[in-house]
Amino acid sequence: MRFSVILFVAVVQGAFFALLVLLLFVNRARRSHRSRAAAAAANMVAEPFQRWLLGKGTAADLANVLRRLPEREALDQLTIHVAPRAAPEHLAQLARALREDRWVRRTLAQSTSRWWWRRLDAARLLAVVGSLRDRTLLRQLLGDRHAAVQAAASTCLTRVGDYALVEHVLDTLHTRPPIVRVFLHPDAQEALREMMRDSDWRVRAQAARALGAVGANDAVAELSNGLADRSWWVRFRSALALAQLGEAGRRALRVARERPDRFAADMASMVSGLSDGAVMELAEA
Repeated sequence: MRFSVILFVAVVQGAFFALLVLLLFVNRARRSHRSRAAAAAANMVAEPFQRWLLGKGTAADLANVLRRLPEREALDQLTIHVAPRAAPEHLAQLARALREDRWVRRTLAQSTSRWWWRRLDAARLLAVVGSLRDRTLLRQLLGDRHAAVQAAASTCLTRVGDYALVEHVLDTLHTRPPIVRVFLHPDAQEALREMMRDSDWRVRAQAARALGAVGANDAVAELSNGLADRSWWVRFRSALALAQLGEAGRRALRVARERPDRFAADMASMVSGLSDGAVMELAEA
């Protein structure tokens, strides 16, 4: 009887280990596929984007390339790589060229999805293609029950340009999640660094995530400290944020791999081995 119990436990543990290895393999393959897809999309977008910025191409040329990409890749290229590097007048041209495209309409229609990450995609896209006619949609996203969607929607305010809506958001700011208040705060990065010392691990994790998203290079010290946090999620978000901060963040991860704190060293080692595409994917998850 005792031998049977031991055998059963061994079989269960073996099955669990096999499933874990399979999960890691599938996850690695998925990340590799996403990384290759992102690289291919970036190569397709780079030339028409540069030609447009130099005045040798048009917004329509870039819109045509985005139209040929899978919707996820088009959204990422537009919101992560194109929009931050384009001047406002360029973005206005691109928004007009894109607005009636099928993939744009379909993504914006996800604002009513039951899945928060799809509503988040709608908010991200609205920050680029939104206009005054979208104020009803923006008000809906600003009232979303998920903090990440609200935070993304808050970046649309200047794009939509409805001063009454801005006033509404400011009047209700005290009722909104901390991460939304930070995005609308004039000293956002300083506030985020302060939140890294909050007693609630969820606040610390969100703060670390936001510091990476806004490229807070001055927060390397706080994020390095986050690698030793007692919460796994805070350590994970801090490591991802450091990986998003360029060489300074990567250097901090290399240093952390040699720290006597095993949990900090393990997390730094794990994230250091990720590609830039994988870091981007996990940071947005």
